[in-house]
Amino acid sequence: MTRAHFQPAARSACYSASLIPSLKMANRIIITAARSDRTSFGCQADAEHTVFGEAMVDAFARSNQSLHTIVDAVRAKVALTEVERHFSPPSEPQVFVGNDMQQLYDAQMF
Repeated sequence: MTRAHFQPAARSACYSASLIPSLKMANRIIITAARSDRTSFGCQADAEHTVFGEAMVDAFARSNQSLHTIVDAVRAKVALTEVERHFSPPSEPQVFVGNDMQQLYDAQMF
């Protein structure tokens, strides 16, 4: 599959957790911008980042942390931003960590 196949999902991540059941495997970590029954916010064509994307950029800017810590920070930042901007219902980003990936998910490497 080429990168082009993934571009639409990167632009709009509404209901993105609905993809987890078909993608989950023991050797995967899947992070989504919204629950399977929720939309994400900030997907306008003129936006530099979505609310989720901005939270990811901010979280990865800090060093010496695990992906687990990053995901927790992203979830907290998204929730706070959505409250501040009166977005409702909250998108509630999701994560799936396959059994083979738990150690990597918890490792301090970023």
